[in-house]
Amino acid sequence: VFFGLQTDPADVLPALPVVLLLVVVTWMTKVVTVYYALRQTGSDLVHRKMCALRGGSVLSARGEFSVAIGALVVSLGIGPEGWQGLVATYVIVSALFGPFIARFFDRVEPEPDFNTPVY
Repeated sequence: VFFGLQTDPADVLPALPVVLLLVVVTWMTKVVTVYYALRQTGSDLVHRKMCALRGGSVLSARGEFSVAIGALVVSLGIGPEGWQGLVATYVIVSALFGPFIARFFDRVEPEPDFNTPVY
């Protein structure tokens, strides 16, 4: 399979457990980043949580940038053995499941907070 990196399809399945962990960790870091940015703007807590989930999900919807970084690391010869399989699997998993996760959080509406004043 070739999409920025050459990889053996047999390298995809063994990398799956590590990739699933990486996908969850990178998604969580993007959610936390969006949450922190919204906190700096003074957004109310209820909308900040939902917007952070939505924003982090949208930012995680694609893994194409991983191909660029992976290709750079492999071309420099500093990547570990099996790196191509890990990067290819990450891109496949994030490209397949990212849009569904983003779509899920786009449909979830926050519960109204009746204690927050409306201006």
